[in-house]
Amino acid sequence: MANLASTFILGRAFDWHSGLPPATRSSWKLLEQALTQSFSPPVQGWGLNAKRIGIRSWEPAVEASCLRLPSSEEEWLALGRRRRAEMSSSAPWSVAWYLVEKGEQIPPHAIPTGSEESGQLFSIRVWKEGGLTLGKHGRAHPHGYVPWYGKELPWEGPYEILVGDSTAVRWVSTADVPFVAVEGGCEADSSLAALFIARTKAGGSLQPGKAFSGAPGAYVGWCWKEHWCWNRDIEILAWAI
Repeated sequence: MANLASTFILGRAFDWHSGLPPATRSSWKLLEQALTQSFSPPVQGWGLNAKRIGIRSWEPAVEASCLRLPSSEEEWLALGRRRRAEMSSSAPWSVAWYLVEKGEQIPPHAIPTGSEESGQLFSIRVWKEGGLTLGKHGRAHPHGYVPWYGKELPWEGPYEILVGDSTAVRWVSTADVPFVAVEGGCEADSSLAALFIARTKAGGSLQPGKAFSGAPGAYVGWCWKEHWCWNRDIEILAWAI
């Protein structure tokens, strides 16, 4: 029996199991989660939920094309309006991107991804120069902000904001692989790498920003500037299960 069993556990499967943390190897529940995260398809999307992006290793980068995001602002707005209407029906969902039109307020069920002296901060994504980039907003602010080429730019147009059940997501480091990242966005001039929601400490606050998949750090906007942070100082938003 031992000889027979050894033929199934040697090789890649054995290497994978040996590389798991001891707590995972000794828990059926944690082992089940590790199996799902490691061997599920890289991108999964169900209904209205934000897509699940399986990260087995931070490198190489997840290609932005895998996220199947809209290719124009018109398509993005049309999909956002349709999703918003469906979210008001009985369709089940837990965490999703919610379109906020110009002049509307931050929805009450927005998921906090940061904080500062003025209150909670939330991650938003906006259509800018041919892509969906990530930024932030707060109830104390008159508009959103987008880190962009060294600056933190104000944003007064339509945006999507992450809403839903905050217990369905968690924060991980880029070294906590495998994990399942929450769908972010992409930028036209960096179309090979998907964007994920990131956060880091800055000046006594917790600032949400953006991380390119596979990159050694992330970008956050703070005090009207775009700041670069190394991976050791950031966290990535992931699905809890």
